[in-house]
Amino acid sequence: MSKHKYFQTLVWLVVLTGGLAAQAPEASWPSWRGPDFSGSTGSGSYPEELTNNDSLAWKFELPGRGFSTPIVWGKTIIVTAPVDGKDSVLSLDLSGKLEWQVALTP
Repeated sequence: MSKHKYFQTLVWLVVLTGGLAAQAPEASWPSWRGPDFSGSTGSGSYPEELTNNDSLAWKFELPGRGFSTPIVWGKTIIVTAPVDGKDSVLSLDLSGKLEWQVALTP
C-alpha cells in the first residue's frame, strides 16, 4: 500500500471513528480498546477462550486482509478490508450478515 493510500485510509478511519465516538452510547465499542480505551468492559458474559467453532456465534470471511479493529455501534459492526483492490468499509449486522460496503478510494 502506498504512503498516500495508507494516509488517506487512516484519515477516513479517524473521521469515521471520531464521529461515532462523539455520540457513543455505553453499549457501543466505538474505537480501538473500547469506549474508555481500557481494552475491557465492565459488563456482559463472554467466553474465556475461542478454541473451536462451537463457541462462535458466527464467522464472516473478509474479502481481503483487514487490519482494523471492529467498531460496534448499536446493532452494527463496522470493519475495513480491501474489496476488489480498494480499501473499503463494511457494515455487518449482529448476526454477521453484510449490510453494506463502500470503497474509500475511487
